[in-house]
Amino acid sequence: MRLYCLSVVDGVAWWSIHYHRRARGHMTTQNTEKHAVIAIEGLIGCGKSTLARWIRRNTSALVADECESPLLTKFYGNPHRWSFACQIDLLTQRAQMLRTAQKASSTRTVVLDRSVCGDRAFSRTQWQMGHMDSHEYHLYNEIYATLLGEHIAPDIILYLDVPTETAIKRIRERGRAEKCDFEYIIMLQNAYEDALSNMESRGVQVMRHRWDRDLSDPAVYSAHAEQLLTRLMLRYADQLR
Repeated sequence: MRLYCLSVVDGVAWWSIHYHRRARGHMTTQNTEKHAVIAIEGLIGCGKSTLARWIRRNTSALVADECESPLLTKFYGNPHRWSFACQIDLLTQRAQMLRTAQKASSTRTVVLDRSVCGDRAFSRTQWQMGHMDSHEYHLYNEIYATLLGEHIAPDIILYLDVPTETAIKRIRERGRAEKCDFEYIIMLQNAYEDALSNMESRGVQVMRHRWDRDLSDPAVYSAHAEQLLTRLMLRYADQLR
């Protein structure tokens, strides 16, 4: 198995970002390494968890799995009762995960399988569906702002863009019928636009990538994943300049 240790050096894409720091008008010989905190986002069924697992197997990056709440079963049984509590639980987990990722990124690249950006999209969807009332949604947004402050955010977001029909088809293939309502996926898609705009307003770069082609062949998948990650890290390198 090949192990990629990706960074960007002189325009060549790898995982870590290396650059020289100019001090007192002179180019120093010190080589500073900057590792990214990358959040993979997208609709349910977009393929983000599959990509995160590929990254874990094939790169030196630290990959954090998607957070899960012990309240999810109760939420599915009674969303009006448990939606707010479940979203707050997931929000606090993801905010803590992001803080941990920022510390860990001093030594290696960190990839998050969904982040606070996605959490904001899901909470907005729950509010629009009537599972949260306006007071709960307002409180959620206040807690969101307090937990994140001004500096808690990923360095870059990779949004895997798939059509609604593709997402629903994949959800059904995985036997996750409880998340297969067409209206829900449409609302989540719209809520994601709001969440991504919020992240961009905080200075976070968002890279969208269409991810709906047939990648069932492992060799084809690896080729496309490598190309995607190369493009992502080149975009991140441009951000550092």
